[in-house]
Amino acid sequence: MLGSRVADALSGTFGVGALNAGAFTKPQQVLDVNDVEQTIVQAGLGDCLTIALMSTTELWIWMQGMDAGTQPFQKLLDDAPVALNLNTLDDKLSEFYEKVARQTVTWWKDAKERVTVSPPEAIVQHDLWLYLLGAYADRAKVKQEVKIGNGRADLIFTPDHNSDSSAVFELKVTRDCHTPQPGTTTPTKIGLNDNVKWAVSGVQQTHAYRDQEKLDGAFLCVYDFCAGNRPEIEKAVQNAAIQLNVIGRRYWITASNEEHRKDRFPLLAPATSAPPAVNGDGTATALPGSIVQPTTPSAPSSNKP
Repeated sequence: MLGSRVADALSGTFGVGALNAGAFTKPQQVLDVNDVEQTIVQAGLGDCLTIALMSTTELWIWMQGMDAGTQPFQKLLDDAPVALNLNTLDDKLSEFYEKVARQTVTWWKDAKERVTVSPPEAIVQHDLWLYLLGAYADRAKVKQEVKIGNGRADLIFTPDHNSDSSAVFELKVTRDCHTPQPGTTTPTKIGLNDNVKWAVSGVQQTHAYRDQEKLDGAFLCVYDFCAGNRPEIEKAVQNAAIQLNVIGRRYWITASNEEHRKDRFPLLAPATSAPPAVNGDGTATALPGSIVQPTTPSAPSSNKP
């Protein structure tokens, strides 16, 4: 979509290009957001990367297409200087987690049973690669599956200017079960210890890739699809990563909207109301923050008729 304001010279022109679908154009003017979405659906491009030029200074990018239900991220086209260091890249990983990873559509084959798509690491890696390209293609090269002396790095980030930071990103996926192969229906369970070992194995890999390529930073990104948001994987990764100056990050992937709400907006424990204690003189002891009305001691009972 080129131009969202009537003042823009190309306002109303609509065009979509996709790696697997060639290109699509609509010569008629699209009038509003609903018209844009309907046009994309009619073209069968709802699951394709979608980029909208909202003005001369701003792009909106849907990495997984509009059908995924994720929020687009905004790419500013102005010339304002932005520091591109390891903190910036760390923030971008958090942004990717919030806007792309926390959804139940594209990374789950059966979210209710916590069965991921297959192969999960390759799909997560592809989405992160696109996200980093969308954010920094004008300032850096982002390459996948780079063969180096110590193996094959998932993502290598190489900036165009020496003042910016370079980095390697190694991705690991932990999950409760393997995705069933075609012709089978029962998932194979994966134990917690196996998941911990798999996640921690990425620390040495990331460290070796960084030192081999003489990069500035090393990020180990663990995308955890396991139920319960348990702390064991993150603790193990952090303990190993700190020894080799690797930046270890674990991102828990929720499997439902309810799980997301409980994680981000937990309910407070209901307050318990206990009756106030009564002193020997018949008065009540006030609980912190409570107001107790004074009581008048009752007259002693008499056994006399």
